[in-house]
Amino acid sequence: MSLNLHTKVKENKLYPILILERVFSHKWRHKINNFIFSLIFLGIIFLIFPFVSEKFNLSNLDFLVYDQLRVIGVIFVLFGFWISISFLEFFFRSLYFKEQEKNPISFEVLKIFKKTRKDNLLKSFLLSESGLSVMSRCGIYKRDIKKFLSEKKEETFTEEIIFDSQNIFTIRDLAVYLYRNSKEFEDFLFKKSIREKQLIGSAEWIIREIELIKKNEQWWSPRRLERIPSIGVGFTQGVTYTLDKFSSVVSGYEGPTDKISTIKTKNIVNNIETVLSRGRELNVILVGEEGVGKIEALQDFARIITSKNVVPQLEHKKVVLFDSERFVSAMTEKSEFEQTFLNILIESIKAGNIILAIDKFSNFLLSAKKLGVEVLPLIDSYLASDQLQLIVLNDLDKFHKFLEQDPIIVRRFEKIIMEQPSLEDTMVVLEEVIRDLEYRNPIFFTYLSLEEIIVSADRYFSEGVMPDKAIDIAIELSSILVKKKKYIVEKEDVFDLVRSKTNIPVGEIKEEERDGLIAMEDMLHKRVIGQNNAIKAMSNAVRRARTGIQNSKRPIGSFLFIGPTGVGKTETAKALAEIFFKNEEAISRIDMSEYQGEDAVDKLIGSFDTGKMGLLSNILREKPYGVLLLDELEKASKGVHDLFLRIIDEGIFTDMNGKKVNARNVILIATSNAGSDLIWEMSQKNILYEDFEKQLVNTIIERGIFKPEFLNRFDAVVTFQSLKSDELKQIAVLMLKKLQKRLKERGIDLVINDVVTDFLMKKGSDPKFGARPMNRAIQDNIEQKVAEMLISGKVEVGSRVEFKEEDFI
Repeated sequence: MSLNLHTKVKENKLYPILILERVFSHKWRHKINNFIFSLIFLGIIFLIFPFVSEKFNLSNLDFLVYDQLRVIGVIFVLFGFWISISFLEFFFRSLYFKEQEKNPISFEVLKIFKKTRKDNLLKSFLLSESGLSVMSRCGIYKRDIKKFLSEKKEETFTEEIIFDSQNIFTIRDLAVYLYRNSKEFEDFLFKKSIREKQLIGSAEWIIREIELIKKNEQWWSPRRLERIPSIGVGFTQGVTYTLDKFSSVVSGYEGPTDKISTIKTKNIVNNIETVLSRGRELNVILVGEEGVGKIEALQDFARIITSKNVVPQLEHKKVVLFDSERFVSAMTEKSEFEQTFLNILIESIKAGNIILAIDKFSNFLLSAKKLGVEVLPLIDSYLASDQLQLIVLNDLDKFHKFLEQDPIIVRRFEKIIMEQPSLEDTMVVLEEVIRDLEYRNPIFFTYLSLEEIIVSADRYFSEGVMPDKAIDIAIELSSILVKKKKYIVEKEDVFDLVRSKTNIPVGEIKEEERDGLIAMEDMLHKRVIGQNNAIKAMSNAVRRARTGIQNSKRPIGSFLFIGPTGVGKTETAKALAEIFFKNEEAISRIDMSEYQGEDAVDKLIGSFDTGKMGLLSNILREKPYGVLLLDELEKASKGVHDLFLRIIDEGIFTDMNGKKVNARNVILIATSNAGSDLIWEMSQKNILYEDFEKQLVNTIIERGIFKPEFLNRFDAVVTFQSLKSDELKQIAVLMLKKLQKRLKERGIDLVINDVVTDFLMKKGSDPKFGARPMNRAIQDNIEQKVAEMLISGKVEVGSRVEFKEEDFI
């Protein structure tokens, strides 16, 4: 389809109000009319004041006496202006709403085309009210736009615009056209981190806001008039005294929009409508994780009933939400519970217009059971009828645990699963929340910040579901920034919140962090002696992860450390936790030798049959950010290997209750002593690291210790070599420095000299067992001797301890 900038505007049926808008804009009509109305109201107050003054004897206010006829004259003049402007507004609105939906060009675009007679199209768009709104949501403001326009070269566009939209040509289509046909505009946006996707998202957001404002102005529409309650409807339907005490009507017009916001919710609503309009067993159980939007889906269902966009069987119905908690707390005896609840069902049926809804249904059944009431058998006959229409809502994990196997649930209810909304659907929901936040707070969200809120909520916050997680972040951000007196929410603000809550380095890499990433090998070598190749391989993988080029659906990093005992595998994991997460304690260790049996996987993820929670599930929920260390992974069962293959590949797994557990915010490090004999042999032959590593991996696969597809899932298989004598000596010094630090805290100065290190090399040097014997030698000899000196009183606070050769004879 093509549009002509000028002829199409003149020929358009909206052209008269376009001229009106140019001369006397809607915005000013609204402001002036409100001001005039206020003056008229004030004039009326002045007119009635003398009567009030006389009645209440307010003689001290006689100075306010004035000529009432003049006031009346002013009121009539003002009223004439008010009527005139109102007629202009009525003319504008009636023509706008009559023609807009069938018009090929949106009114906002027409205003821009009208202005383009004098100015360049891009300039007209950028300086228009809607164009400025789109740019503001992109984080680009008027000063930036004016600077860009003053520096850009003259650029003309053809009068004919070719576009592929089959619907109305909107601000979105115009923005895309300009982006694709102006290299300077594209470059300008690129420098501001805006691509076509973000430009489209911002434009669609503004379009939805404009549509909402216009719909609220159309007070005479059938949709708005239907909100007025009918007179006498209650007399034609049954009385629901008992139900009214424990329930509330679900409004079809709650929330900031009258539309069903997401495609998935629309499908859910359609499914509910289908079940409730069939012949019998009109019962729905809506199942989804807590926070997924089950109540919102119920409200959307109420909306379609109110709008009369339903099948005839559901017309004139209303959705009533039963307050089960208040009901249970009011009941004291089994008989009272049963009789009252049955009365509620009978009233719902007799009323003829009630669709009963019960939230947290399993909780209601369990609470009833404490009073000795079995609710499902009690109401089974009602559930089987064609008169009661019932919607119950339940959390997914409790459905699996308490309801899924119940024969009455299986027989009488139609199960509808409500999945988490997609990121695109979450964006629409979040825009509605943001609209409310911006109304209540002096704050403004950019589109990039919304985009990052959704991505971060999905990526870094494992507890909860979308859209609740994203909404929580938005609310928390607005609260934090308002307190800081920062009123524009940008992408970097989201990164700051994520960093503060998770300790995960996200966002732009700043100078201090950049220096740390570049010097990561040196930082690791302060704690890990030797293992140059291993340290380099791991540092490279961590740098890739930090830059964000890795797959976000996997853990931050995954490494398999292969090497003999005592060569620094665990110490490297601790050092990585300290460097990456700024906390050495951000590490969780699982001894995989305890997971060899048939129940190994159940012990990790939990068992539905026994009800026992899994260790891995608990760890990742309690400490979702940090290093997960799997010690001696080769000793675990093949089922456990398959579990971790899936975790490394997808970053998530399902626990005993069917709930997803997020492992995407951990650095997963598995250690293994597999092939230690081969490592020892090859270290004595000085074989090249690359050849040595390749041969080791092949041997491990041949021995059936790990499958090749399992090894290939890791970001890096890192080989730790046996320690040489000089490396063991350096480790001894490191260990002694730790002891020296501990003693210093007690006021004792330990001198580290060649006598001590030479002794330890004799006592604790064993290349086959790495640094483990060294640590034991320090405990049994150095620490023991210092302890004896403290007990005997030879060493006191402020003393200096220096060992000599004779001390070790």
